[in-house]
Amino acid sequence: MSTDFAPVPPPTYGGIERVVAEVASGMARRGHSCALLAAEGSCLDGIEGHAWEPPRRVPRGLAHGLQVRETARRFRADLVHSFGETKWMLPWALTGGRGLISYGVLPQGRIRFVSAVLGDRVLMAGCSDYISREGRALVGGHWRTAYNCVDVAKYRMVPAVPADAPLVFLSRIDPIKGTHIAIDLAQRAGRRLVIAGNHVETGESGDYWRARVRPRLNGSTVEYVGPVNDAQKNAVLGAAAAILVPIQWDEPFGLVFIEALACGTPVISFARGALPEIVRHGVDGFLGNDPDDLFRAIGRIREIDRQVCRRRVEECFSTEQTLDRYELLYAELSGRQALRA
Repeated sequence: MSTDFAPVPPPTYGGIERVVAEVASGMARRGHSCALLAAEGSCLDGIEGHAWEPPRRVPRGLAHGLQVRETARRFRADLVHSFGETKWMLPWALTGGRGLISYGVLPQGRIRFVSAVLGDRVLMAGCSDYISREGRALVGGHWRTAYNCVDVAKYRMVPAVPADAPLVFLSRIDPIKGTHIAIDLAQRAGRRLVIAGNHVETGESGDYWRARVRPRLNGSTVEYVGPVNDAQKNAVLGAAAAILVPIQWDEPFGLVFIEALACGTPVISFARGALPEIVRHGVDGFLGNDPDDLFRAIGRIREIDRQVCRRRVEECFSTEQTLDRYELLYAELSGRQALRA
């Protein structure tokens, strides 16, 4: 099951939903019988689809949990693989079902009780070692790591770009993604910056867009191209000298970083969260601890071999490798291996 936030696959923004599409389609391709429970509008070839129903007279968490259980029963599922909220697994697990919960963000400490109730019938899978390590400490339970992935074949490798190729910021426009820092660094380095991604007009993120990003757009040295679909993303990333996303939080994974690497585009960011697991400093890009580090990295972009960037994804973050990992976890859940904390 996926979230109730965006359809699978998503038209533009939706990292979790992209991973769900890759995993579900891949498992079906490998001969597994799969059903998908996801937001309205979801559709994957060859997979039975079910849409989340609006809650009626009961809280959303309970309504979704009951729908998970009933859908799994009708489908005669051996296990449920969830990319949604932890509590949605409760009705299924409490009636004897086994499940795997994939986490693309840190779980909240308040679900420690839920984790304890789920017990050894459910495995938790962090999208990075960072998430698995922190999740184990926060909520307990049985944790494994299964990296997020991309279908490498969908990304066009660009072996070389011109010396004056732009830097690209591709993410949602938000303080934690460091859009304003990317603008500062690009201007300081005298480089053109292309900004792609969605923004909102309300709340803190809306204030940030209006005050710290929009006034600095000029259509030439700092250009905003808006949200991008898959084809546009390929073009934007492939034409970039590097992707520059100076994260201001502990990034759980950051799918955009492996999308960039799949195009041969080096990554420049801060060494926070899962970034050190994705980017080898000086090999696939550069990780720093402060803006001065990233400024110096911009001057070293041409030291990075774009073919090596592409191989990094092929060898570590491809769909097939993630499918292999999940199949091992499914086997563990089926009882052929004992769960270990």
